[in-house]
Amino acid sequence: MKDKWDEDLSFQKVKFVSDPSSDDRVRDSILFKVYENILKGQLSVGKRDKKLNLVEINMKDENEIFSKRFVELLVSNAIQFYTEYKVKKTKQNVAILQKQTDSVRGTLFGNITQAAQMSDLNVNPIRQIVRAGTQRKQVDVQVNGVVYGELLKNLELSKIALRKETPLIQIIDTPKYPLKKKKPGRLFTGILFAIAGGVIAFLYLLIKHWFNENYSSHLKATKTKTIKIEA
Repeated sequence: MKDKWDEDLSFQKVKFVSDPSSDDRVRDSILFKVYENILKGQLSVGKRDKKLNLVEINMKDENEIFSKRFVELLVSNAIQFYTEYKVKKTKQNVAILQKQTDSVRGTLFGNITQAAQMSDLNVNPIRQIVRAGTQRKQVDVQVNGVVYGELLKNLELSKIALRKETPLIQIIDTPKYPLKKKKPGRLFTGILFAIAGGVIAFLYLLIKHWFNENYSSHLKATKTKTIKIEA
């Protein structure tokens, strides 16, 4: 593909980066073409047995390093995307509960500290009014303690649900160097040689026929001319 771009200046200015900040029509067109070529002729994904949850991925390319890395990154991205898709809602609930639990815990610990400070300031046991603030803080501590306990329980239940919903995907077999080279089968090779032999034989017969016709006519004309000269 690159050989066809050398004559076009617009293709020569294209730069490929891992995280492009802006759209580029020419660059995106190239990537889409590469994507089509890989999807149609190089990559195959499927199951050998429909009863088993085993997925097989095959990638064919002249460069074995590219072929191996492409499959590894494809599997990694697919597992990450599928896992996030399956647990997205539960994960959001865990994050919300975690934030609420941290907020209530901070309020609870603050109330405990304030109640202790008020108790230290109430040095006159005869005056009951000074105890009102301490009692209010103690009530706040009790209420926040109950709320904190419920949130903590719900948070742990949500974490358990998150672990249950997280899909378990295990890579059974990974590609290792050197990769297997796929050669054409004997039947395909035989058919290919048969076609090539047929084409060569046809061209040979065609050239022979043309040569015979032209050479024979030229030879007859020469002989006739020679006889006339002798006469």
